[in-house]
Amino acid sequence: MLRISDIKVDISDEGGLKHRLAKKLGVSESDILHMEIARRSTDARKRGDIHFVYTVDAAFKDENHMLS
Repeated sequence: MLRISDIKVDISDEGGLKHRLAKKLGVSESDILHMEIARRSTDARKRGDIHFVYTVDAAFKDENHMLS
């Protein structure tokens, strides 16, 4: 299991966390076996650009490939 931080998701698209995680790491969503939210915060520093910032623990099909 790996911990990935600083995953930004638009506040109106909270269900898109898995998609954003896959995009950030350059893998497909099907490569993510399990993910658990470790931390969620709200970034509202810019008016009109409010988003959640997540830290997630995730398990992947081939974690050895992810570490290299």
